[in-house]
Amino acid sequence: MPAYEIHYTRHDMDVTCKAIKYAHDSAGALDCLCSGNKKRGYSLKKTGVLVKIVKINELKQSQN
Repeated sequence: MPAYEIHYTRHDMDVTCKAIKYAHDSAGALDCLCSGNKKRGYSLKKTGVLVKIVKINELKQSQN
């Protein structure tokens, strides 16, 4: 299962935060982190803080 790195900003903090979530696609990874949608906005599931999604990157797995 691929890993996704989600960069987001919170209205109560000045820095850009990031989280790594494992899901089948980027929408599933975003659903693991927060609730809501693009039109209404997103809030973190754990705390309910409003967030703005900056970018979502798929992390590449290294070959050993």
